[in-house]
Amino acid sequence: MKFWRFFLISVLLLGVTSCKKKSNSRRDLATVPVDFQMTDISAEMYNTKIPFDRFKNQYRWFLDPDVPDSVYIKKRSDVEEMKIYREALQKLDVQNLKAGLTGLFGRVKNFDTHFQPPHVYLFSSATQMALEPILYAADKDLLFIDLSGFLGEQSKYYDWTEQYFRSSMTPQNLLPKTSYALADQFVGQSLGSAKFIDQIVTEGKKMALQDSFLPDEPDHLKFGYTAKQQEWAVQNEAQVWNFFVENNLIYSDSPDLYERFIAPGPFSKFYAPIDNEAAPRIGAWIGWQICREYLEKHPDVSLKEFLQTDASTLFTQSGYRP
Repeated sequence: MKFWRFFLISVLLLGVTSCKKKSNSRRDLATVPVDFQMTDISAEMYNTKIPFDRFKNQYRWFLDPDVPDSVYIKKRSDVEEMKIYREALQKLDVQNLKAGLTGLFGRVKNFDTHFQPPHVYLFSSATQMALEPILYAADKDLLFIDLSGFLGEQSKYYDWTEQYFRSSMTPQNLLPKTSYALADQFVGQSLGSAKFIDQIVTEGKKMALQDSFLPDEPDHLKFGYTAKQQEWAVQNEAQVWNFFVENNLIYSDSPDLYERFIAPGPFSKFYAPIDNEAAPRIGAWIGWQICREYLEKHPDVSLKEFLQTDASTLFTQSGYRP
C-alpha cells in the first residue's frame, strides 16, 4: 500500500574516472549568487514530539487523504522506516548537499536568468520511490528529493531491485540526477521525430548541459555509469558507431532502438555475444559525444543556440567520426 501522496507530485508536475573532451566542448558557466529554501519533511514526520495534527496541518498536501490518520501516526514511530531515514542522512550530509545544490542552481541561473531556484523538499519514502527519487516541478519551482534513493548500491534495503538500478543509487549520484532533472526541462523530449538520431541527440543535449551545470563531476557519475561502464564506452566508441552505421540505424525509425540503446537496462542490446559486457544506454552516450564534438567545432555557438539546433543539422555539422 502506498502511503505517500504520489498523485500530488504528478499534479505538481502538470500544473502545480572520466574521459574528458577538450575545454571548448563545454560552455563554462560561473555560478552566480542564489538563495533557496530546503525543508526536510521527514525530520518532522519522524519527530514524535511534534503533534501529528500540527504536522498534518503543515504538510496536508503531502499526505494521501484516503489513508487514515492512524496509519500515519503508526508510521511515525516505525523503527525500520526511521532507520532508513537516519542512514540516508548519515550517508548524504545535508550541509554538503545544500552547498552542492547552491553551486548547481547558480550555474543554471547563469544559463537562464529566468530560472528560479526551487524550494527543495527532502523526504524519505522508505525506498518506495527509490527508483525515481528526484521530482522537479519547474512551473511551481519545487524540487522533491527522496533521500532513501541514495543509500548506496550495497544497501540491504535495495535487495528488491536489479543491480543495474542499484549502481546509481549512491550519495554521489544525487547531484547528477538532480542536474539531469533540471536539464530535462530545458531540452524536453524528441517528440517531433522517432528517428534514432533525434533520440540520441536529445539525450546528448541533456548531457551537454550536465557538462556545464556540473563541470567538476566525473563523466561516469553524470551519466549514471559505473567507472567500468564508462571505460567500456570509451574503448568501444568506434566499434559501436560502426555498428550503427553498418546496420543503417542512424536515421532509422525502428521503435525497438530506444529500448535497445537508450532506455535504462543491464546492458545495450546488439543481439550479439558482447551484450553481457556492453555498457547500457550506449546510444545516449554516443549522442553525448556527438554534441560534444559539435560544441568543440563551434566555439562561438551559445548553449541556447546549441539546444535549438535540430538533431540532423547538429550531427552533420559535428563531423562526428570516432
